[in-house]
Amino acid sequence: MSKKEHLNIEGLNKIINLKSALNKGLTPLLNKNFPNATMERPPRKNSFSSVNPYWITGFVEAEGCFFINIIKSSAYKLGYQVRLQLSVVQHVRDKNLMTNLVDFFKSGGIHENTGCVTYKASKLSDINEIIIPHFKKYPLQGYKFGDYEKFCSVALLMKNKEHLTPEGLNKILEIKNSK
Repeated sequence: MSKKEHLNIEGLNKIINLKSALNKGLTPLLNKNFPNATMERPPRKNSFSSVNPYWITGFVEAEGCFFINIIKSSAYKLGYQVRLQLSVVQHVRDKNLMTNLVDFFKSGGIHENTGCVTYKASKLSDINEIIIPHFKKYPLQGYKFGDYEKFCSVALLMKNKEHLTPEGLNKILEIKNSK
């Protein structure tokens, strides 16, 4: 744009092609008006075997969620199931990125939904032995650190089977609802 190339059709097409590779790509209106936009985001070919673990932490800080889920269920003695889950959601074209998270953590899995793919880790042993130690060694730096601390508190209660008692379930509810 500084060279004023956007003022001719060739320059505008270059911009549209670049836009097609960003985020969710072109809007329906741009797709309609620029049907020959050609640039696709190149797929990531390498794995996370040598990725800096701090990058993983930053990525989860930006895109992830430490989730404490309390589900009403008659299958459980107290009438509730407690589940912990780390999830990261991306556009479906980043499926390879999510697969690399599975490989990096050696836990969890990916799930596709309309237009997006989600990395989910919810097995309690994986949470306690892989997920929590990673973020303890490579700590979160932003607002999600508070969510992570709650997540860790509930994981410890669950590890000690306290979620199976009324008192433990109440502690978990207090933790989940605290600010």
